[in-house]
Amino acid sequence: AVLTALTHIKEDEEITISYIDTMQPRAARQAFLQEHYYFTCTCPACTTSSTPPSAVKPGS
Repeated sequence: AVLTALTHIKEDEEITISYIDTMQPRAARQAFLQEHYYFTCTCPACTTSSTPPSAVKPGS
């Protein structure tokens, strides 16, 4: 497989991937992750109540 970055990746920078559609409401995302992957996400989109998912940069 080949992955292409949309932005520059610095050396030692963490690279992440989303398991779900980040445009879904937080409660739906959290429930899905808990039900299917058995963990509670603590990314900025899931822990910052004032930040809508569309405002969070992918991979942050």
